[in-house]
Amino acid sequence: MYSTLANIVLIAHLSWIAFVATGFLWTRGRRVLSAIHLASLFWGITVEAGPWPCPLTLLEQFLETKAGVDP
Repeated sequence: MYSTLANIVLIAHLSWIAFVATGFLWTRGRRVLSAIHLASLFWGITVEAGPWPCPLTLLEQFLETKAGVDP
């Protein structure tokens, strides 16, 4: 069960990264999506540049540890 949850979080994490990297292609003319993309872009840059870990990475590692997999 934990392994399945870890895989779901992994897919969500990869989807989030793809949205941050390529969201500008989908948000043209859509103010709400543009605002979400800009906020996620700011969040991604802040997490990568700062000392803070990504919460999705921490959740993946927790679930993998519970599943008995080496994170």
